[in-house]
Amino acid sequence: MRHRFALATQFGRPACQLHRPQVKRSSSSSQAVLPLNNSPQHATTQIELNENAVDEVGVKHRRLIGPRTVVVSTPTDRAENPHVQRVLARLRGVGIECGTFSMLERYPTTQALDEGAQMAKRMGAHSIIGVGGGGALDLAKGMAVLACTGEGRARDYLRVFHKEKELSDQRLPVVTVPTTASAGGGGIGPQCLALYEAEEALVPLHARDLAPDLAIVDPTLTVTLPLQAERSMALGAWSVCFDALLCGSVRGVLANHAMADLILGGASELGRGLGMAAGNDKGETKRRHLAQGSVAAGRLLRLVKAPPIQSLARCLAPLFPLATYSQLTAVLLRSYLAVLADRRQQGELGGEAWNEALLLRMGAATCSARDGPGANGGGLLEMAEWAWEESQKAGLRSLLDYRALDKETKDAETLAGQVMSVLALFEVEGGPALEADVVRDVLEVSLGT
Repeated sequence: MRHRFALATQFGRPACQLHRPQVKRSSSSSQAVLPLNNSPQHATTQIELNENAVDEVGVKHRRLIGPRTVVVSTPTDRAENPHVQRVLARLRGVGIECGTFSMLERYPTTQALDEGAQMAKRMGAHSIIGVGGGGALDLAKGMAVLACTGEGRARDYLRVFHKEKELSDQRLPVVTVPTTASAGGGGIGPQCLALYEAEEALVPLHARDLAPDLAIVDPTLTVTLPLQAERSMALGAWSVCFDALLCGSVRGVLANHAMADLILGGASELGRGLGMAAGNDKGETKRRHLAQGSVAAGRLLRLVKAPPIQSLARCLAPLFPLATYSQLTAVLLRSYLAVLADRRQQGELGGEAWNEALLLRMGAATCSARDGPGANGGGLLEMAEWAWEESQKAGLRSLLDYRALDKETKDAETLAGQVMSVLALFEVEGGPALEADVVRDVLEVSLGT
């Protein structure tokens, strides 16, 4: 593994502490500051969603960041990237000493986590800032807790079959600055996903809550995204809303008004953004809708245990290196909708196992936002057609490349067996949506077999 380091600081000791994120109110009326309210066992993440919010990171949040910090980026957002340079300039402009850490892989590895944590220790960092896509943000969260861990390596803390150690609550403060509007919602989820090389899957570190203290969601950082990438990210975020339906029973989701509001609100915001993207709109309004939909998805990831599409994507992502995580979830979304629509027509889908009543509302919210008042999203079949059409616009005309798999994996059933073994190893229980026959059918549609 190759990593790049750039130190601009004196060495010292890391400022580890028993850190519980606190909400900090904005004094600026123009800033959208969104506290993330969750159940008592979760921390609270302050979310600042506003155009050019990143330009105030040093001035407004110097107390949280401290005198020394590490700025983390991933392959497409290395230190020379203008977004990273913009953050570094704002930090150094107020006297904050910055080191940079950039890995060359798409997803965090245990080696990257260990080396990044050691770097933070050596330079006496007071905080970690992640700039980029989900990989950079997860890497920052993992480095922050490992930098305060006295013994063991990252691989010792991977959540694998109850053989892992549990990380302590001590960690450095974390700030996430997403440059995408995808399913991660600014990295506000409580997990750090790392590559478990033995099983070629993405696995969380065993920690109670790694949610960042602050997420700066600045829509101007997504201006340079290609239109097709932007659309696939929106579909990836929409898949998290759909996952929330797959996970909960009809009574459970409808009884949880906060979750239902997040599902419908997120779908509506993403629908508006996708509608504007269809017209090649590059304006502020479209970026804000997509950012708000992404944040809603991030909040849902905190509330939903074992989301089916995300769980499958974590198993498949290392096997399909040419597909981004958003592209993978977009393909799985349209496949799930197609499979469930077929099962509904065949009478094989139980009412309690499927939340079609809420899907109708979710589809209507999505399509009304996109196509105007009165548009009907329809049921499973109509939404499957919608997902296919949107994925085509996102450039996903071809399915997952079967040639990327090893020679022993000759069909979807074999791949499904491997996926189910990995899910069992990680003790993921996703209910009916992750049963072996459903997973096999979804993979058959995704692979075109």
